[in-house]
Amino acid sequence: MRRSRSRASATPVRLIALVAAAVASAMGSGSVEAQETGTVRGRVVAESTLRPLIGAQVSISEVGRGALTNQNGEFLLVGVPAGEHVVAAQMIGYGTLEQSTTVSNGEAAQLDFSLSQEALALDEVVVTGQVGQARRREVGNAITQLRTAEIIEPIQTAENLLQGRAPGVRVTFTDASVGAGAAIRLRGNVSATQSNQPLIYIDGVRQPGDAYRSGGNTKAAGPLADINPNDIDRVEVIKGAAAATLYGSEAAAGVIQIFTKRGTSGEPRFSYQTDQSVAWVRDWGSEQRPRLNMDPWLQAAYGQTHSISATGGSPRFRYFVSGNVTDRTGTQVDELEDRYGLRSNVSISATETMTFDVNSMFSNHAFETMPSGNALHSVFFNVYRPPGNFVGGALPGEEQFEDQINTLRTRTVETTNQRAALGLTANWTPIENLTARATVGYDRMGQDQMEVVPFGHPTVPEGEITTASWHQESTTFDASASYQFDLPFATRGTLSVGGQLVRREEGELEGRGSGASGPRRAHPEQCSPAVSHTGGRANQYGRVLRPADARGSRSLLPDGGRASGRE
Repeated sequence: MRRSRSRASATPVRLIALVAAAVASAMGSGSVEAQETGTVRGRVVAESTLRPLIGAQVSISEVGRGALTNQNGEFLLVGVPAGEHVVAAQMIGYGTLEQSTTVSNGEAAQLDFSLSQEALALDEVVVTGQVGQARRREVGNAITQLRTAEIIEPIQTAENLLQGRAPGVRVTFTDASVGAGAAIRLRGNVSATQSNQPLIYIDGVRQPGDAYRSGGNTKAAGPLADINPNDIDRVEVIKGAAAATLYGSEAAAGVIQIFTKRGTSGEPRFSYQTDQSVAWVRDWGSEQRPRLNMDPWLQAAYGQTHSISATGGSPRFRYFVSGNVTDRTGTQVDELEDRYGLRSNVSISATETMTFDVNSMFSNHAFETMPSGNALHSVFFNVYRPPGNFVGGALPGEEQFEDQINTLRTRTVETTNQRAALGLTANWTPIENLTARATVGYDRMGQDQMEVVPFGHPTVPEGEITTASWHQESTTFDASASYQFDLPFATRGTLSVGGQLVRREEGELEGRGSGASGPRRAHPEQCSPAVSHTGGRANQYGRVLRPADARGSRSLLPDGGRASGRE
C-alpha cells in the first residue's frame, strides 16, 4: 500500500515537472526566436510616372507589421521575424501588389513596389457641370479631368497644365515677355460680342476677371499664373450647354474649375521642390541676319522656383500649407520678374454628417518689361525699320545705331499684381440619400503700374509719368442639394436644386503728369497732374433645377433648367 501511494503521489509531481520543463523550454526558444528579427525597407512609386506615392499602406499580415509611406514614398517595417514573408503594398486608386522577401537576423531587406492604376478604382467623382457630386460614368456631359499626379513633364504655370492635354482646349501665348498671359479657348470662339474666355473657378470660388490690365504697350498678365501648379490636385473642364445651365450665359464659352490639394491625416510630411529653367530665342531671320539685328537686346533667360509644402493632421482636422518663390529674367534685356505666393487649405470634420473646407491664398507678382509690339517707342519696332525709325537715321552696323536704340530703354514700366482669395465650403449629409453643399468665397485681383518716360526721351522729350491702380473683385455664393431615390424597373433618380449669386466690382484710378523739370528721374511731383477714375458693379444670380434618371448606371437621361438674372 505504501508503494502504491508513493507511486501515485510521485506521478503528479513528475507530470508537473515535465510541464514546467516544457513551458520553460518553449519560453526559452520563443525568446531566442524573438531576438532573431530584421527590418524591411523600400519605396512605393506609381508605375506610369515613377512618382512616389504618399500614404501607401505596406504590411505583412501574417506577423501584424505595417507602415505608411512618407512624402518620398519610403517605408520601414521593424521587428520582422527572420524568415521568408509576403509583403503587400496597396493604395486607393491603385492595384495591390505582393512580393516575397527573406529577412535575416539583424539585417534590412530592400523591397520596392511599382503600383499600377486599377480600372475599377478610376470611377472618378466630378463636380464641374453637376449641381452636386456625381460619378464620372453617371454624367452625360463631356467633362475632361486632369490630375497633376499623372503628369510627368515639368509644369511652370497653370496655363501650361492645360496646354495640349485637354481635347478642344487651345492655350495661346501671344507674347514672350515676362508676366504675359495666355488666351484660352474651348472649342474656338462662341460669340462675336461677348467674352470667349471660359469662366475660371478655383475651389468653387469664381475668378474675378480674364486678365489683369495692360499698360505702357505691355501684354496683360494672366490670373491663372497666380496659382502655384504644385498646389493643384486636379482640373475639370466642361464645354457646351451643360456649362451654361449650371453657371449662366457667361459660361457659354465653357468652365474650367481648379481644385487644389487637401491635407491628409497623419504625422506632418514636408516636401521641397526646386525648378531651374533656361530659355533663349531661336533664329528667325535670314542667314545674313538670323535675328534681324536684335542681338544686342536679346539674352539667355534664367529662372528658378522654390516650393515648399506641409500636410498632416488628424481624421477630424487636416491641413495643407505651401509657399513658393520665383525669380527669373526675360529673353529681352531689362526684363525682370519676381513672384511669391502662399496657400492654406484646412479640412474640418465637425460631425459625422458635416464637413468644412477653408481655402485661402495670396500672391504677389512684380515685373519690369520693355515696351513691345508696334509702339513708337518699342525697341523691336525701331530696330526693324531703319532708317525710317523715330530715334535717328543710323543703319545697323553703324556706331550710332545701337546708341540711338538704347535711348528707348530709358522708358520703364513697373507692374505689381496682387491676388487674395478666401473660400468656405460646407458639406452636409443629414440622411443617406440627401446631400447638401454651400460655398461662399471672395477673390480680389489688384494691380499697381507705373510708366516713367524721362526728360529727353525721343518720343516724349518733356518727360511723362503715368500711374494706375486697378482692382476687380468677385464674391461668390453657391448652394445646392441633391436627393437620390429608387424608381421602378431598376431605375434610379436624382433630383437636384441649387442657387448661385455672383457679385463683381471693378474700379480704376489713373494719374498722368507731363513736363519733367530736368534730366533727373521723373517724379509725380515734378509733372502737371491729370487724374481719372472709372468703376462699375454687377450682380448675377440664378436658380437651377436638374433631374437626372439612370438605368443600371449605363443609360442616362439628363435634363435641367435655369432661370437667371443680372442687375
